[in-house]
Amino acid sequence: MGMAFESDFALLDQYAEGEERAFEQLVVRHQRIVYYMALRIVGNHDDAADITQQVFLKALADLKRFERRSSFRTWICTIAVNLCRNHLKRTKKMEWVELSGEERDRGETSPESLIKRERDRRVREAILELPERQRLTLILRSYHHMSHQEIAQVLNINENNARVNYFHALKNLKSTLIRKGGIDEL
Repeated sequence: MGMAFESDFALLDQYAEGEERAFEQLVVRHQRIVYYMALRIVGNHDDAADITQQVFLKALADLKRFERRSSFRTWICTIAVNLCRNHLKRTKKMEWVELSGEERDRGETSPESLIKRERDRRVREAILELPERQRLTLILRSYHHMSHQEIAQVLNINENNARVNYFHALKNLKSTLIRKGGIDEL
């Protein structure tokens, strides 16, 4: 396992020995990825912030059940995906929000930036049309740079299914973009 895993495990051990600040360090270390993952999935800043808080509260409550077969990051991402799924089932609403870099790009008016923004908008809309598992696989792989093995753990599927879902997500994304016109290649 890598240094980050060992460092997370060391913090978990410190927390188990009564060092409260150790868990706070884990939250600080991982809250950004959890927040942006939730934001990509639920599409709303307030809901993503609420889910992020719920993730760490649930992780804290379930800490004794964490068996360390995966990294702490993978485990909390699994919790995050499950809470996001529950949220989407309750609200039946999904949208895509622009993240900070995308918001910055809105101010640019060069032809290249306008074309890029339009292309990005079409890609976001096409991603929302993907079946849930393909959409989640694509988000985790493309936006959060997770390996197929990590995706498999987060989505509770085998690694080959993670690969197949990613392949189908790209294929369906491309097909949707071509069908709707405007983008020939990714």
